[in-house]
Amino acid sequence: MSSTLVRHITPVLPHRARGVVAEVYAQVNAEFSSIGPVVMMMSPSPELMAAGWSLMRESQLAGDVPALEKAVVALGGAQANDLDYDIQAFLSMLRLLGEPHLAEAIERGDPPADARLAALLDWASSTGVATREPLRPPFPAGPEAAEFLGTLLFTHFVDRVAAAMLPAGLTPGTLNPDDEPPFDGAPVLRPLDQALRPGATLPLLDGRPTAPPPPWAGDHPIGTAYAPSPPPPPRAPACSPLRPRP
Repeated sequence: MSSTLVRHITPVLPHRARGVVAEVYAQVNAEFSSIGPVVMMMSPSPELMAAGWSLMRESQLAGDVPALEKAVVALGGAQANDLDYDIQAFLSMLRLLGEPHLAEAIERGDPPADARLAALLDWASSTGVATREPLRPPFPAGPEAAEFLGTLLFTHFVDRVAAAMLPAGLTPGTLNPDDEPPFDGAPVLRPLDQALRPGATLPLLDGRPTAPPPPWAGDHPIGTAYAPSPPPPPRAPACSPLRPRP
């Protein structure tokens, strides 16, 4: 993949990666996708890259909440940030999860027919928007909340970085290895039904600056993954609008 797809920095190419960056690339490639520009854009900062991947993997890929529900939450976060690259990525993910009609409905601007998915999408898309009051989360506190909140917080973070680092108009394509990629090195998703062990990314964070895990994460590995993550960007909302309902 041409490094010109990532602006402002020179990314570490996978075949040149060493240390933590190589470990992150290997985990991403095995458990999520081939190494596309959104992964590579953080490679000059191994600590940032490890923290971001850990939060994403422990929240969105591992755990007990259905992958479809977390994909809808991530899509809602991408809609809130109006980042077409990620919007198209998560619409493609819905299709690869066997929900092409759901993807088509959301792409048209229609609400999901499933009431729970509609509520999750409405909530996620209402967060982080300066002109809109966030909705209350449609789930109780607990392990489920940690997976949803971690997924959404990572989406807000990575979308705002990608908006600055990726060329305008870039889209990821279908993420399907059977389809023609839109650019050399476009990401291809790995199987979405892998049973991933929670906590496998935490050794990547050894020795990194950290803070106490947030209360909403309880004792879930997501809390450990979140603790060394970067602070939210200036326009991100306070954490209170994300607080789960009792």
